[in-house]
Amino acid sequence: MDIGADQYPYEASSTSLSALLPAWAHDGGAAELFKRLAAADLRERLIGDIREEMTVRGGPDRVMVAGGISSARNKVMSGKTVAQIAAIWKCQPEEAVIRLLAEEDAAVGAVYFSMSADDVAYIMASGIVAVGSDGRGMHAVDDAAAATHPRSYGPLPGCSDYIRVKKEFLHWKRRPQNDRSACSASGLTDRGLIMPGMSADITIFDPTAISDRAGFDNPHQYAAGVNHVFVNGRQVVSGGSLTGQTPGRVLRKRAQAG
Repeated sequence: MDIGADQYPYEASSTSLSALLPAWAHDGGAAELFKRLAAADLRERLIGDIREEMTVRGGPDRVMVAGGISSARNKVMSGKTVAQIAAIWKCQPEEAVIRLLAEEDAAVGAVYFSMSADDVAYIMASGIVAVGSDGRGMHAVDDAAAATHPRSYGPLPGCSDYIRVKKEFLHWKRRPQNDRSACSASGLTDRGLIMPGMSADITIFDPTAISDRAGFDNPHQYAAGVNHVFVNGRQVVSGGSLTGQTPGRVLRKRAQAG
């Protein structure tokens, strides 16, 4: 088997806030979950299990609520940590988690600051690891009010930042195959190289200036140092600015022969 992996160069992950709930609370689907969140006889058990999971992830001050809040009364909580929300509501952090999930239909997202910078750099040096984002397409102006993970803006430039900073791990393995490995790991055989027959997806950047400007406090920032981008042979970024061209399309992994 051809085994590969991908990662992004951040020390925080992002998933649902409901990941703090124990497996038994999810059993039976959303309807049963909401019953358990409201059940007085289960409250202490839920609090204990949430506390244990939140401790593993660094504690309530290392869990930031991000996205999935639809009600006007709770919008202000987006971008705050569970510890900050608990202080505002004058309750335990675990109770804040339960209340927020119950009031927002369990759709609340969260960023978990629970990874090691040294581990991120060590994994990045592996030849089987490609760069991934696990993010989504966002617009820095239109989406500016949404709390989110910076992975939607800067994972590839962020790798360059790591290479510059974490040389003790990466100096021995600078990987010029990064772009190609990101394509091949996704099963995209017509991209990743500049040669006849390949789709002309080309990014031209200044290696001394490229940098991920998106941060957790201000994630809606495009990368610096990216001068020109071509997608399917058409220029979508010129001199660092969008051209308005939209030649991209959904790409699907091709079936392996045999």
